[in-house]
Amino acid sequence: MGFPWSLAVAIGVPELLGSLVGQSTRENLLNWFATLKKPSWEPPGPLFGIAWTILYGVMGYASWRVWLVGGWQANQVALSLYVLQLALNLCWPLVFFNAKKLKEALALNLVVLATAALTASKFYKVDPLAGKLMLPYVAWLAFANALNYAVWQLNPQVLTPAVAL
Repeated sequence: MGFPWSLAVAIGVPELLGSLVGQSTRENLLNWFATLKKPSWEPPGPLFGIAWTILYGVMGYASWRVWLVGGWQANQVALSLYVLQLALNLCWPLVFFNAKKLKEALALNLVVLATAALTASKFYKVDPLAGKLMLPYVAWLAFANALNYAVWQLNPQVLTPAVAL
């Protein structure tokens, strides 16, 4: 058996896209976000990069497991939801950090959470382990929503300027 290229792609694509989006928000993260008030329970900054690296890899692996059970044709709904939630997830840092729209980012992240939970449910029906592998991501999104809400509430002075993403 050769190298499982499909697994490398399934894990590599979300990792690469997450990294690219992260790099595009780095300046605003270091300069603008650093000036905002945050709740006392916010995790240390480096934890976010570690968490997202793990979560993108695990969700990529979960999607690969679903793809193995009949490919795109057999699992079109589950895999389409996966792609949708990943795309929405990748938009959140652009809205929050680059556009500096805290309330809109929260609304988007609630949609990401709902879509990710639905994806986990659909994955579970195809491959129970794949569905379970999505649960830490869903939990992290719930936490991220609470954190987004807290930052928004602690910083009412933040205007939402029209900034290009």
